[in-house]
Amino acid sequence: MRLTQGSSEADMRLTQGSSDADMKITTGSSDADMQITTGFSEADIELTLGTSEADMRLTRGSSETDMRLTRSSSETDMRLTRGTNEADMRLTRGTSETDMRLTRG
Repeated sequence: MRLTQGSSEADMRLTQGSSDADMKITTGSSDADMQITTGFSEADIELTLGTSEADMRLTRGSSETDMRLTRSSSETDMRLTRGTNEADMRLTRGTSETDMRLTRG
């Protein structure tokens, strides 16, 4: 287990054998990034905070589940995607409209 503190980041890693589990916490001037990776069937959680957006993603292996929350100055977008039969849910807010869509493939 290592804890390294540089001028702009803190890094924590836990590695186990060939099927390793990797945890990283990175703090920069404008973003915070957290990643959890597990072996061949990986689960990835990313939290990124920028100047105008917040992004959350959950990815698992070949049948991936992707969850995104994006905030910009004019829209809020939420998406849920699952494998071949994807379910897409979007909430978009513009200056004069609110759009909600549910799409199933």
